[in-house]
Amino acid sequence: MEQASGVTALHLAAYWGRTEIAKLLLGSLDLPEDKKELLFIQNHHRWTALHTTIALGKAETAKVLLASLDMPEDKKALQLVKTGSGDTALHLAALKGEPETAKVLLTSLDSSKDKKVGTL
Repeated sequence: MEQASGVTALHLAAYWGRTEIAKLLLGSLDLPEDKKELLFIQNHHRWTALHTTIALGKAETAKVLLASLDMPEDKKALQLVKTGSGDTALHLAALKGEPETAKVLLTSLDSSKDKKVGTL
């Protein structure tokens, strides 16, 4: 399901904002561990599918990716993954001027938890 470049079908769905395809791909995996593994795969630039959705302003697709993780600590961990350039998903939202995707990231965390995601 992964090319030599590390690009998965989920990366492609994220790039094109194919929310329904992302739902199908994640829904085809029965175990939460399998969903988590797919979401944490990084391509040759060390981007996850979440980095891609955030940078390209695909807020609905980003919501699907984050909602597929059951544990708040997994959502936070995914948001803290750094690209090859050292950017987190929140950094990319800020760099690309994507307020809607930034909001998705910040609201996906439980309000009672620490929200220091992607800080410098």
